[in-house]
Amino acid sequence: MQLLNAALSYNAAGLKVVPAFKRADGSFTFPSWSQYRETQSADDVKKLFASVPSGATLWGVAILMTDDLETVDIDTKADPTGEVWTKFQEEILWATGANDPIYRATCVKTKSGGYHLVYRTRKPAPSRKLTMTDKGACTIETRGTNALIFAAPTPGYEIQHGNYENIPYLSDADRDGLINAALNLSYRAPAPLPTDVTREFTSTDATDQTPWDAFNARHNCDEILQAYGWQKTRSHGNFDYYSKPNASNARDTHGAVIKDKNIFHPFTTATAFEAEKNYNPYALFTVLEFGGDFKASARACLEKGYGNVRNSRIPAVVDVRIGSPAPIIPTAETRPPDDDSFLQFLRGTMFDINNPPKEEEVVLTVFTEGKVHKIAPTGGIVAVVGEQKSGKSMIVSAITASALAQKRVLGFQQQDTGGRKIYFDTEQPLFFYGMSQKRIYRMAGMSANRRDYETYHLRRLDTKQRVKAIDLILSQPGRIDFVVIDGIVDLCDDFNDTKESKAVISRLLQWSDATKALFYVVLHTTKTSGFMRGHLGTELQNKIDSSIETSFDKSSNVFKVKNRDARGWAPFPAFEFERDNETGDPFVPSMILDPVEKIPINSPALLRMERPNADDYVP
Repeated sequence: MQLLNAALSYNAAGLKVVPAFKRADGSFTFPSWSQYRETQSADDVKKLFASVPSGATLWGVAILMTDDLETVDIDTKADPTGEVWTKFQEEILWATGANDPIYRATCVKTKSGGYHLVYRTRKPAPSRKLTMTDKGACTIETRGTNALIFAAPTPGYEIQHGNYENIPYLSDADRDGLINAALNLSYRAPAPLPTDVTREFTSTDATDQTPWDAFNARHNCDEILQAYGWQKTRSHGNFDYYSKPNASNARDTHGAVIKDKNIFHPFTTATAFEAEKNYNPYALFTVLEFGGDFKASARACLEKGYGNVRNSRIPAVVDVRIGSPAPIIPTAETRPPDDDSFLQFLRGTMFDINNPPKEEEVVLTVFTEGKVHKIAPTGGIVAVVGEQKSGKSMIVSAITASALAQKRVLGFQQQDTGGRKIYFDTEQPLFFYGMSQKRIYRMAGMSANRRDYETYHLRRLDTKQRVKAIDLILSQPGRIDFVVIDGIVDLCDDFNDTKESKAVISRLLQWSDATKALFYVVLHTTKTSGFMRGHLGTELQNKIDSSIETSFDKSSNVFKVKNRDARGWAPFPAFEFERDNETGDPFVPSMILDPVEKIPINSPALLRMERPNADDYVP
């Protein structure tokens, strides 16, 4: 009678219930319940509980997961460590800062010593295995749409808090917190490589080593994730937990490294990875660097000395892999013709005297002649121009280093607001590209990679691929502080072609407007007139917010810097700098304490001399 009364009470609360009958051999049987998925009356419940099969007895009551019901089922008996319930609570505590999702759900202790967390959700789903052991046993799963769960007062089932008559709704965030906490604890075996890759690169010589085996032997997943901007959020036992680059919440967990297995287990499909599939270091590198192209990755690794398998079909490797571009702004080719939506966009650009656009924040300044001078705002474009070997790259290096170090370098200061900092080099050979980046790191006082600083070497790509590459990188999630394109002339085939030049500058305007980042573009000037080169230079001249011009006086070995164009404020006074004979790094000769001593650009003495008062800004 107790079971029937409970079932009727649950039914009155809108739940669908089914009796469980126990046979003499200990097995269970249930009456057909498919007809009750939509509706079930009290009379239906009474008939079901009265229809006891021959040789069986009424043993328990089960609830059908219909409508918006879902249950997280923690099976402690399947866990060889016996710690899954404790670890699950710890994971929830980390993800949410409290155990609220557990205490908001109806919590029931099961016959085997496990737990049911029963709740309502606005996104019900089929049953799903969440936490697997390395032996393939499931310790945590969801019991979703059309599944059955035993309910109290079935023998061995005890309500810990809450009740079945008032099962609460969990927010999407709390429900996802439960799911992700269980996924965090899961183990998955690494997936095998595609067979076409292993056929091409596996030798019959037993002394050969495949590129993936060699790569896995030399690297671990932690170093690869951190090199590509993933942030370690914490460590717990055998797991290192990571959030994806530019995660909105530093406590978010998007994957874990299982340290003793040296594999990475992603939890989310909001990345380049397949959720709940493990990746060893080589597979991880292949996804992050080559978009999952294992053949291209294997060839690249062989070129870099990983493994000693040789194959005549291996082509030369390129520096940057280009996938399908994801333009950040729909173009005429990608935007479907929709006059209404386009008209809505146009009306959104109309000027409103009651709500005029706000002035953009100035993010680039320079300190010279005792004052701080404004140069450019967010969303602006700065051209760094000059003849060949006139010091353009050193100016860009100084500005980049100032953002990374967050102090003035060569007088310049680019603000760091926590966004991505991106440097595209289109023209230098690989070795000199590396030398330039080393100079930036040296000027910034850095000796380790920065997750927010990205550099890309695009020299080996053709012009269309370079534009696609920039499109693709800029379309990735996360706010962007600034972008360097050194040099912009390499984005078109003919800088004297009017149509091509307009297309490149139009693209530049779209990038700057969409990202609100400050763009630095490097371009040569003509030797005779000093104009920016070609039609490209003419188009750029008409669109920039500021231009910084460099020149080199061979007789005095001095570089000169001037602000030849400025929009909205006065140009900054010209100044000079020199290069150190030993390091090749720039320094400002007028900023020294001793007439003989050259002060390093990042020295405390120089910084003290450069630090202005708040009232020093030039209007």
